[in-house]
Amino acid sequence: MKCSMEMSNKMKKSLVILLLCVFFYPLVSFEPKPSNFINNYQYALYISWINKGNFKTDTPANFSEQKVEKLFYDKNNKKIKIEYDWKNWKITNQREKLITSNYLSSNYPEAVLYLESLVYRLNAADSIFLFDFMNFTKIKVQYTGLADNEALKRLWKDFKNTRVSLKCTEQPVFDEENDETIFILFSEETEIKIIFPEFIEPLKYLGNKEAAVILPEIYMKKYPTHPKLPEKYIMEKLSLKEYINKNWDKKQSRELLNNKIKNAMIFLQNEFPEHDTYKEDNIYYLTNQPYDRFYCSIYLDVFHNHDGIEISPYENFEIRNKNLVFSDGESIDLSNLSSTEIEKISPFLPHLIYEHRAVGTRLLNFLLIHDDVPTTLVLRTDERELFEIDSYAELLLLLSNYWSDRNIYFSLTEVKKINNYIEFKGILVAEDPGKEKHDMAEIRFHLSKNYNIDLIMMVLHAEISSNIQ
Repeated sequence: MKCSMEMSNKMKKSLVILLLCVFFYPLVSFEPKPSNFINNYQYALYISWINKGNFKTDTPANFSEQKVEKLFYDKNNKKIKIEYDWKNWKITNQREKLITSNYLSSNYPEAVLYLESLVYRLNAADSIFLFDFMNFTKIKVQYTGLADNEALKRLWKDFKNTRVSLKCTEQPVFDEENDETIFILFSEETEIKIIFPEFIEPLKYLGNKEAAVILPEIYMKKYPTHPKLPEKYIMEKLSLKEYINKNWDKKQSRELLNNKIKNAMIFLQNEFPEHDTYKEDNIYYLTNQPYDRFYCSIYLDVFHNHDGIEISPYENFEIRNKNLVFSDGESIDLSNLSSTEIEKISPFLPHLIYEHRAVGTRLLNFLLIHDDVPTTLVLRTDERELFEIDSYAELLLLLSNYWSDRNIYFSLTEVKKINNYIEFKGILVAEDPGKEKHDMAEIRFHLSKNYNIDLIMMVLHAEISSNIQ
Protein backbone atom coordinates (compact mmCIF):
# COMPACT_ATOMS: atom_id res chain seq x y z
CA MET A 1 0.00 0.00 0.00
CA LYS A 2 1.37 3.40 -0.99
CA CYS A 3 0.38 5.05 2.31
CA SER A 4 2.16 2.36 4.32
CA MET A 5 5.31 2.50 2.16
CA GLU A 6 5.55 6.29 2.49
CA MET A 7 5.10 6.04 6.24
CA SER A 8 7.81 3.40 6.58
CA ASN A 9 10.30 5.38 4.49
CA LYS A 10 9.78 8.48 6.62
CA MET A 11 10.20 6.47 9.80
CA LYS A 12 13.48 5.12 8.50
CA LYS A 13 14.85 8.52 7.47
CA SER A 14 13.81 10.73 10.34
CA LEU A 15 12.86 10.77 14.00
CA VAL A 16 9.54 12.49 13.37
CA ILE A 17 7.06 11.33 10.74
CA LEU A 18 3.99 12.78 9.19
CA LEU A 19 1.12 10.89 10.69
CA LEU A 20 -2.50 10.66 9.74
CA CYS A 21 -5.11 11.31 12.35
CA VAL A 22 -8.67 12.56 12.98
CA PHE A 23 -10.09 15.71 14.53
CA PHE A 24 -13.06 17.12 16.45
CA TYR A 25 -14.94 20.28 16.99
CA PRO A 26 -15.85 21.83 20.36
CA LEU A 27 -19.50 22.66 20.63
CA VAL A 28 -20.78 26.21 20.77
CA SER A 29 -22.20 27.33 24.12
CA PHE A 30 -25.85 28.34 23.74
CA GLU A 31 -28.31 29.50 26.40
CA PRO A 32 -31.66 30.32 24.75
CA LYS A 33 -33.22 33.70 25.55
CA PRO A 34 -36.86 34.75 25.00
CA SER A 35 -35.93 36.21 21.63
CA ASN A 36 -34.79 32.76 20.45
CA PHE A 37 -38.35 31.36 20.71
CA ILE A 38 -41.19 31.75 18.25
CA ASN A 39 -43.58 32.78 21.05
CA ASN A 40 -43.82 33.24 24.83
CA TYR A 41 -45.44 29.82 25.19
CA GLN A 42 -42.37 27.98 23.92
CA TYR A 43 -40.12 30.08 26.14
CA ALA A 44 -42.25 29.29 29.21
CA LEU A 45 -42.14 25.57 28.30
CA TYR A 46 -38.35 25.74 28.10
CA ILE A 47 -38.04 27.39 31.53
CA SER A 48 -40.51 24.92 33.04
CA TRP A 49 -38.47 21.94 31.78
CA ILE A 50 -35.22 23.49 33.04
CA ASN A 51 -36.74 24.21 36.46
CA LYS A 52 -38.04 20.68 37.04
CA GLY A 53 -34.67 19.09 36.27
CA ASN A 54 -32.68 21.89 37.93
CA PHE A 55 -30.41 21.91 34.88
CA LYS A 56 -27.54 24.22 34.07
CA THR A 57 -28.49 26.18 30.97
CA ASP A 58 -25.15 27.48 29.70
CA THR A 59 -24.13 24.24 28.00
CA PRO A 60 -22.71 23.45 24.55
CA ALA A 61 -24.96 22.96 21.54
CA ASN A 62 -24.86 21.73 17.97
CA PHE A 63 -26.64 23.79 15.33
CA SER A 64 -28.14 23.03 11.95
CA GLU A 65 -30.70 24.80 9.83
CA GLN A 66 -33.51 22.60 11.17
CA LYS A 67 -32.67 22.15 14.86
CA VAL A 68 -30.44 22.79 17.87
CA GLU A 69 -29.06 19.83 19.84
CA LYS A 70 -28.05 20.14 23.50
CA LEU A 71 -26.77 17.65 26.05
CA PHE A 72 -27.79 17.87 29.71
CA TYR A 73 -26.98 15.67 32.73
CA ASP A 74 -29.45 14.78 35.48
CA LYS A 75 -28.61 14.42 39.18
CA ASN A 76 -27.37 10.86 38.52
CA ASN A 77 -25.08 12.08 35.71
CA LYS A 78 -27.29 10.43 33.12
CA LYS A 79 -27.15 11.97 29.66
CA ILE A 80 -30.29 13.70 28.39
CA LYS A 81 -30.29 14.71 24.74
CA ILE A 82 -32.60 17.57 23.82
CA GLU A 83 -33.51 18.82 20.36
CA TYR A 84 -35.10 22.20 19.67
CA ASP A 85 -36.78 22.39 16.29
CA TRP A 86 -36.50 25.85 14.81
CA LYS A 87 -37.36 27.87 11.76
CA ASN A 88 -35.65 31.11 10.77
CA TRP A 89 -33.59 30.81 14.00
CA LYS A 90 -36.72 30.68 16.21
CA ILE A 91 -37.43 27.62 18.37
CA THR A 92 -40.82 26.16 17.41
CA ASN A 93 -40.87 22.88 19.37
CA GLN A 94 -38.86 21.06 22.04
CA ARG A 95 -38.17 17.33 22.31
CA GLU A 96 -36.41 14.88 24.64
CA LYS A 97 -34.62 12.26 22.53
CA LEU A 98 -35.72 8.66 22.97
CA ILE A 99 -33.49 5.66 22.37
CA THR A 100 -35.12 4.15 19.29
CA SER A 101 -34.17 1.61 16.67
CA ASN A 102 -33.21 2.66 13.15
CA TYR A 103 -36.35 0.85 11.98
CA LEU A 104 -38.59 3.04 14.12
CA SER A 105 -36.85 6.29 13.20
CA SER A 106 -36.90 5.61 9.47
CA ASN A 107 -40.40 4.13 9.18
CA TYR A 108 -42.26 6.28 11.73
CA PRO A 109 -40.32 9.57 11.88
CA GLU A 110 -43.32 11.78 12.65
CA ALA A 111 -44.53 9.46 15.40
CA VAL A 112 -41.08 9.44 17.02
CA LEU A 113 -41.00 13.25 16.97
CA TYR A 114 -44.40 13.32 18.61
CA LEU A 115 -43.41 10.86 21.33
CA GLU A 116 -40.23 12.84 22.08
CA SER A 117 -42.29 16.03 22.33
CA LEU A 118 -44.67 14.28 24.73
CA VAL A 119 -41.86 13.07 27.03
CA TYR A 120 -40.36 16.58 27.13
CA ARG A 121 -43.67 18.03 28.34
CA LEU A 122 -44.15 15.23 30.85
CA ASN A 123 -40.78 16.27 32.31
CA ALA A 124 -41.73 19.95 32.60
CA ALA A 125 -42.62 21.43 35.99
CA ASP A 126 -46.13 22.58 34.95
CA SER A 127 -49.00 20.33 33.83
CA ILE A 128 -50.46 22.92 31.45
CA PHE A 129 -47.85 22.07 28.82
CA LEU A 130 -48.67 18.35 28.89
CA PHE A 131 -52.44 18.78 28.74
CA ASP A 132 -52.29 21.46 26.04
CA PHE A 133 -50.20 19.10 23.96
CA MET A 134 -52.65 16.19 23.77
CA ASN A 135 -55.45 16.02 21.22
CA PHE A 136 -57.62 13.02 22.07
CA THR A 137 -59.68 13.31 18.90
CA LYS A 138 -56.57 12.19 17.02
CA ILE A 139 -54.28 10.33 19.44
CA LYS A 140 -55.11 8.07 22.39
CA VAL A 141 -53.23 7.37 25.63
CA GLN A 142 -53.52 4.33 27.90
CA TYR A 143 -51.82 4.09 31.31
CA THR A 144 -52.51 1.90 34.38
CA GLY A 145 -55.83 0.74 32.91
CA LEU A 146 -57.00 4.32 32.30
CA ALA A 147 -57.49 6.04 28.96
CA ASP A 148 -57.02 9.50 27.47
CA ASN A 149 -57.62 12.40 29.87
CA GLU A 150 -57.88 10.18 32.95
CA ALA A 151 -54.70 8.37 31.93
CA LEU A 152 -52.95 11.70 31.48
CA LYS A 153 -54.08 12.90 34.92
CA ARG A 154 -52.74 9.73 36.55
CA LEU A 155 -49.51 10.00 34.56
CA TRP A 156 -49.00 13.56 35.76
CA LYS A 157 -49.82 12.61 39.36
CA ASP A 158 -47.23 9.82 39.29
CA PHE A 159 -44.44 11.93 37.80
CA LYS A 160 -45.12 15.56 38.64
CA ASN A 161 -42.35 15.61 41.26
CA THR A 162 -39.78 13.51 39.44
CA ARG A 163 -38.22 13.08 36.03
CA VAL A 164 -39.13 10.02 34.01
CA SER A 165 -36.67 8.38 31.61
CA LEU A 166 -38.44 6.39 28.91
CA LYS A 167 -37.53 4.12 26.02
CA CYS A 168 -39.65 3.07 23.06
CA THR A 169 -40.26 -0.47 21.85
CA GLU A 170 -38.32 -1.33 18.71
CA GLN A 171 -41.45 -1.78 16.63
CA PRO A 172 -45.02 -0.54 17.07
CA VAL A 173 -47.97 -2.90 17.11
CA PHE A 174 -50.51 -2.49 14.31
CA ASP A 175 -54.12 -3.23 15.25
CA GLU A 176 -55.70 -4.26 11.94
CA GLU A 177 -59.20 -4.35 13.36
CA ASN A 178 -59.14 -0.68 14.40
CA ASP A 179 -56.56 0.61 11.90
CA GLU A 180 -54.41 1.84 14.77
CA THR A 181 -50.69 1.84 15.43
CA ILE A 182 -49.67 1.36 19.07
CA PHE A 183 -46.36 2.63 20.43
CA ILE A 184 -45.23 1.65 23.92
CA LEU A 185 -43.07 3.94 26.06
CA PHE A 186 -41.57 2.14 29.04
CA SER A 187 -39.13 2.21 31.93
CA GLU A 188 -38.52 -0.40 34.64
CA GLU A 189 -41.80 0.45 36.40
CA THR A 190 -43.81 2.30 33.74
CA GLU A 191 -45.61 1.41 30.52
CA ILE A 192 -47.53 3.99 28.48
CA LYS A 193 -49.41 3.15 25.29
CA ILE A 194 -49.73 5.90 22.68
CA ILE A 195 -52.18 5.00 19.93
CA PHE A 196 -52.19 6.70 16.53
CA PRO A 197 -54.78 6.32 13.79
CA GLU A 198 -52.96 4.81 10.83
CA PHE A 199 -51.39 7.12 8.22
CA ILE A 200 -51.49 10.36 10.19
CA GLU A 201 -48.66 12.81 10.70
CA PRO A 202 -48.98 13.58 14.43
CA LEU A 203 -47.04 16.83 14.66
CA LYS A 204 -49.44 18.55 12.27
CA TYR A 205 -51.93 18.45 15.12
CA LEU A 206 -49.53 20.01 17.59
CA GLY A 207 -48.14 23.35 16.42
CA ASN A 208 -51.34 25.21 15.61
CA LYS A 209 -52.94 24.38 18.95
CA GLU A 210 -50.03 25.51 21.10
CA ALA A 211 -49.42 28.60 18.99
CA ALA A 212 -52.99 29.69 19.65
CA VAL A 213 -52.77 29.24 23.41
CA ILE A 214 -52.55 32.36 25.55
CA LEU A 215 -50.99 31.43 28.85
CA PRO A 216 -52.97 32.32 31.97
CA GLU A 217 -51.72 35.37 33.84
CA ILE A 218 -50.10 33.23 36.54
CA TYR A 219 -47.73 31.72 34.00
CA MET A 220 -46.86 35.06 32.44
CA LYS A 221 -45.87 36.28 35.92
CA LYS A 222 -43.99 33.07 36.60
CA TYR A 223 -42.08 33.23 33.31
CA PRO A 224 -42.09 36.94 32.42
CA THR A 225 -41.14 38.09 28.96
CA HIS A 226 -37.96 40.09 28.55
CA PRO A 227 -37.26 43.06 26.31
CA LYS A 228 -36.39 41.83 22.86
CA LEU A 229 -32.67 41.16 22.76
CA PRO A 230 -30.57 41.77 19.68
CA GLU A 231 -30.12 38.53 17.76
CA LYS A 232 -26.75 36.95 18.39
CA TYR A 233 -24.81 35.44 15.59
CA ILE A 234 -25.85 31.79 15.52
CA MET A 235 -23.21 29.43 14.24
CA GLU A 236 -24.44 26.38 12.38
CA LYS A 237 -22.92 23.07 13.38
CA LEU A 238 -19.51 22.86 11.81
CA SER A 239 -18.65 20.06 9.46
CA LEU A 240 -15.75 17.87 10.50
CA LYS A 241 -13.53 19.70 8.03
CA GLU A 242 -14.55 23.13 9.36
CA TYR A 243 -14.18 21.97 12.94
CA ILE A 244 -10.67 20.68 12.43
CA ASN A 245 -9.49 23.79 10.65
CA LYS A 246 -10.94 25.96 13.41
CA ASN A 247 -9.78 23.99 16.46
CA TRP A 248 -6.90 21.65 15.65
CA ASP A 249 -4.32 23.70 17.58
CA LYS A 250 -6.47 24.47 20.65
CA LYS A 251 -5.54 22.95 24.00
CA GLN A 252 -7.90 20.18 25.19
CA SER A 253 -8.34 19.20 28.82
CA ARG A 254 -9.54 16.00 30.42
CA GLU A 255 -12.18 15.91 33.15
CA LEU A 256 -11.14 14.54 36.54
CA LEU A 257 -13.96 12.23 37.55
CA ASN A 258 -12.38 9.98 40.19
CA ASN A 259 -14.12 11.64 43.14
CA LYS A 260 -17.32 12.60 41.28
CA ILE A 261 -18.69 9.12 40.52
CA LYS A 262 -20.55 7.39 43.33
CA ASN A 263 -21.94 4.43 41.38
CA ALA A 264 -19.82 2.89 38.61
CA MET A 265 -22.70 0.87 37.13
CA ILE A 266 -24.95 3.93 36.74
CA PHE A 267 -22.06 5.91 35.25
CA LEU A 268 -21.25 3.23 32.66
CA GLN A 269 -24.90 2.57 31.76
CA ASN A 270 -25.46 6.27 31.19
CA GLU A 271 -22.35 6.61 29.03
CA PHE A 272 -23.12 3.47 27.00
CA PRO A 273 -26.93 3.25 26.88
CA GLU A 274 -26.94 0.86 23.90
CA HIS A 275 -24.55 -1.64 25.53
CA ASP A 276 -25.52 -4.50 27.82
CA THR A 277 -23.70 -3.83 31.10
CA TYR A 278 -23.16 -6.32 33.92
CA LYS A 279 -20.51 -7.02 36.56
CA GLU A 280 -18.79 -9.87 38.34
CA ASP A 281 -16.89 -8.75 41.44
CA ASN A 282 -14.82 -5.75 40.28
CA ILE A 283 -15.06 -6.59 36.56
CA TYR A 284 -17.58 -4.71 34.40
CA TYR A 285 -18.62 -6.05 31.01
CA LEU A 286 -19.98 -3.64 28.38
CA THR A 287 -21.05 -5.63 25.34
CA ASN A 288 -22.79 -4.86 22.06
CA GLN A 289 -22.97 -6.29 18.57
CA PRO A 290 -20.12 -5.52 16.12
CA TYR A 291 -20.54 -3.15 13.18
CA ASP A 292 -19.54 -5.27 10.21
CA ARG A 293 -16.11 -6.61 11.34
CA PHE A 294 -15.45 -3.85 13.86
CA TYR A 295 -16.09 -4.35 17.58
CA CYS A 296 -17.23 -2.07 20.42
CA SER A 297 -17.29 -4.21 23.60
CA ILE A 298 -15.28 -2.97 26.61
CA TYR A 299 -14.13 -4.84 29.72
CA LEU A 300 -13.11 -2.85 32.78
CA ASP A 301 -11.52 -3.30 36.20
CA VAL A 302 -13.13 -0.92 38.74
CA PHE A 303 -11.75 -0.16 42.20
CA HIS A 304 -12.82 2.23 44.93
CA ASN A 305 -10.11 3.80 47.10
CA HIS A 306 -9.68 6.81 49.41
CA ASP A 307 -9.37 9.16 46.41
CA GLY A 308 -12.54 7.91 44.73
CA ILE A 309 -12.92 5.49 41.85
CA GLU A 310 -10.30 3.99 39.53
CA ILE A 311 -11.22 2.44 36.19
CA SER A 312 -8.73 0.52 34.05
CA PRO A 313 -8.93 -2.00 31.19
CA TYR A 314 -9.45 -5.64 32.09
CA GLU A 315 -7.15 -8.02 30.19
CA ASN A 316 -9.69 -10.65 29.16
CA PHE A 317 -7.70 -12.40 26.45
CA GLU A 318 -5.51 -15.38 25.77
CA ILE A 319 -2.92 -16.22 23.11
CA ARG A 320 -3.86 -19.11 20.80
CA ASN A 321 -1.56 -20.08 17.94
CA LYS A 322 -0.18 -16.55 17.71
CA ASN A 323 -3.66 -15.01 17.83
CA LEU A 324 -4.79 -12.71 20.62
CA VAL A 325 -8.37 -13.84 21.33
CA PHE A 326 -10.86 -11.93 23.51
CA SER A 327 -13.65 -13.62 25.44
CA ASP A 328 -16.30 -12.44 22.95
CA GLY A 329 -14.47 -14.07 20.03
CA GLU A 330 -12.69 -10.99 18.70
CA SER A 331 -9.27 -12.02 17.42
CA ILE A 332 -6.04 -10.22 16.40
CA ASP A 333 -3.55 -12.00 14.16
CA LEU A 334 -0.01 -11.72 15.63
CA SER A 335 1.61 -14.32 13.37
CA ASN A 336 4.08 -11.78 11.90
CA LEU A 337 5.70 -11.39 15.33
CA SER A 338 8.03 -13.58 17.34
CA SER A 339 6.91 -15.21 20.57
CA THR A 340 8.98 -12.70 22.55
CA GLU A 341 7.40 -9.77 20.73
CA ILE A 342 3.92 -11.17 21.32
CA GLU A 343 4.69 -11.52 25.02
CA LYS A 344 5.91 -7.91 25.17
CA ILE A 345 3.04 -6.17 23.33
CA SER A 346 -0.06 -8.22 24.09
CA PRO A 347 -0.67 -6.88 27.65
CA PHE A 348 -1.15 -3.28 26.46
CA LEU A 349 -3.34 -4.04 23.41
CA PRO A 350 -6.63 -4.10 25.39
CA HIS A 351 -5.87 -0.62 26.76
CA LEU A 352 -5.16 0.68 23.26
CA ILE A 353 -8.39 -0.81 21.94
CA TYR A 354 -10.69 0.25 24.81
CA GLU A 355 -9.23 3.76 24.81
CA HIS A 356 -10.52 4.22 21.26
CA ARG A 357 -13.90 2.60 21.97
CA ALA A 358 -14.39 5.09 24.83
CA VAL A 359 -14.18 8.07 22.45
CA GLY A 360 -17.37 10.11 22.64
CA THR A 361 -17.95 9.24 26.32
CA ARG A 362 -16.60 10.43 29.66
CA LEU A 363 -15.00 7.03 30.19
CA LEU A 364 -12.23 8.32 27.92
CA ASN A 365 -11.02 10.49 30.82
CA PHE A 366 -10.05 7.29 32.69
CA LEU A 367 -8.50 5.40 29.77
CA LEU A 368 -6.67 8.21 27.95
CA ILE A 369 -2.94 7.59 27.33
CA HIS A 370 -0.35 8.61 24.71
CA ASP A 371 -0.05 12.20 25.95
CA ASP A 372 3.40 12.65 24.46
CA VAL A 373 3.07 10.81 21.15
CA PRO A 374 3.46 13.14 18.12
CA THR A 375 0.70 12.68 15.56
CA THR A 376 -0.12 13.84 12.07
CA LEU A 377 -3.71 14.08 10.97
CA VAL A 378 -4.61 13.64 7.32
CA LEU A 379 -8.16 14.76 6.64
CA ARG A 380 -9.73 13.40 3.47
CA THR A 381 -12.84 15.20 2.25
CA ASP A 382 -13.00 16.94 -1.11
CA GLU A 383 -9.31 17.64 -0.63
CA ARG A 384 -6.38 16.37 1.42
CA GLU A 385 -5.24 18.38 4.45
CA LEU A 386 -2.38 17.72 6.88
CA PHE A 387 -2.17 18.76 10.55
CA GLU A 388 0.78 18.21 12.88
CA ILE A 389 -0.37 17.57 16.46
CA ASP A 390 1.97 17.26 19.44
CA SER A 391 -0.15 14.82 21.45
CA TYR A 392 -2.37 11.96 20.33
CA ALA A 393 -4.33 12.33 23.58
CA GLU A 394 -5.23 15.90 22.57
CA LEU A 395 -6.61 14.60 19.28
CA LEU A 396 -8.74 11.93 20.95
CA LEU A 397 -10.22 14.48 23.36
CA LEU A 398 -11.06 16.73 20.44
CA LEU A 399 -12.71 13.89 18.55
CA SER A 400 -14.57 12.81 21.67
CA ASN A 401 -16.32 16.21 21.81
CA TYR A 402 -17.34 16.03 18.16
CA TRP A 403 -18.55 12.43 18.29
CA SER A 404 -20.41 12.58 21.62
CA ASP A 405 -23.61 11.46 19.87
CA ARG A 406 -21.99 8.68 17.81
CA ASN A 407 -21.58 4.94 18.31
CA ILE A 408 -17.86 4.17 18.21
CA TYR A 409 -16.37 0.92 16.90
CA PHE A 410 -12.64 0.17 16.80
CA SER A 411 -10.58 -2.89 15.92
CA LEU A 412 -6.93 -3.61 15.22
CA THR A 413 -6.98 -5.13 11.74
CA GLU A 414 -3.27 -5.64 11.08
CA VAL A 415 -0.08 -6.20 13.09
CA LYS A 416 3.16 -6.51 11.12
CA LYS A 417 6.86 -5.64 10.98
CA ILE A 418 8.34 -3.13 8.54
CA ASN A 419 12.08 -2.47 8.51
CA ASN A 420 12.30 -4.44 11.77
CA TYR A 421 9.80 -2.16 13.56
CA ILE A 422 6.35 -3.27 14.69
CA GLU A 423 3.36 -1.40 13.29
CA PHE A 424 -0.36 -1.69 14.06
CA LYS A 425 -3.23 -0.68 11.84
CA GLY A 426 -6.62 0.12 13.40
CA ILE A 427 -9.97 1.15 11.95
CA LEU A 428 -12.32 3.43 13.90
CA VAL A 429 -15.91 3.89 12.78
CA ALA A 430 -17.99 6.76 14.24
CA GLU A 431 -21.50 5.64 13.31
CA ASP A 432 -24.18 8.31 13.20
CA PRO A 433 -27.36 6.45 14.30
CA GLY A 434 -30.15 6.67 11.78
CA LYS A 435 -27.95 8.31 9.15
CA GLU A 436 -26.57 6.89 5.91
CA LYS A 437 -23.15 8.49 6.43
CA HIS A 438 -20.49 8.05 9.07
CA ASP A 439 -16.90 9.09 9.76
CA MET A 440 -14.10 6.55 9.57
CA ALA A 441 -10.42 6.75 10.56
CA GLU A 442 -7.53 4.54 9.50
CA ILE A 443 -4.92 4.73 12.27
CA ARG A 444 -1.35 3.47 12.13
CA PHE A 445 0.80 3.04 15.23
CA HIS A 446 4.60 2.71 15.10
CA LEU A 447 6.51 1.07 17.98
CA SER A 448 10.02 1.86 19.13
CA LYS A 449 12.62 -0.82 19.86
CA ASN A 450 11.39 -0.68 23.46
CA TYR A 451 7.86 -1.58 22.31
CA ASN A 452 6.44 1.86 23.08
CA ILE A 453 4.23 3.72 20.61
CA ASP A 454 6.35 6.64 19.40
CA LEU A 455 4.50 7.75 16.26
CA ILE A 456 0.85 7.67 15.24
CA MET A 457 -0.74 8.29 11.87
CA MET A 458 -4.46 8.75 11.34
CA VAL A 459 -6.28 9.26 8.06
CA LEU A 460 -9.80 10.54 8.62
CA HIS A 461 -12.54 10.09 6.04
CA ALA A 462 -15.56 12.28 6.77
CA GLU A 463 -19.15 11.30 5.92
CA ILE A 464 -18.61 8.15 3.93
CA SER A 465 -21.24 5.58 3.00
CA SER A 466 -22.43 3.25 5.73
CA ASN A 467 -21.62 0.27 3.50
CA ILE A 468 -18.03 -0.54 4.47
CA GLN A 469 -16.00 -2.33 1.85
